[in-house]
Amino acid sequence: MEARLRFEKHEDVYRVYNSSDVELCWVAKVRNGQWMHWSIMITPKIMQECLDNDQCLTFSPGCQDEIREFCKKLNGRKKDDN
Repeated sequence: MEARLRFEKHEDVYRVYNSSDVELCWVAKVRNGQWMHWSIMITPKIMQECLDNDQCLTFSPGCQDEIREFCKKLNGRKKDDN
């Protein structure tokens, strides 16, 4: 699969950009149920931008796969890995 998204580390999150350099979401370590996981986060700023323009935020199956693989890789790392 050809990578079309760019994951850029900013402090404790990864910002996700598309090929047009538009920020789509973040990948951050958050509590989901009982455990902490690297997960996709739609920021309030991005949600508000969609609402202001009466638009939905959508992810193609390819983008979903790419984000999922990135999260799986992060979730599999040891705590000391960078």
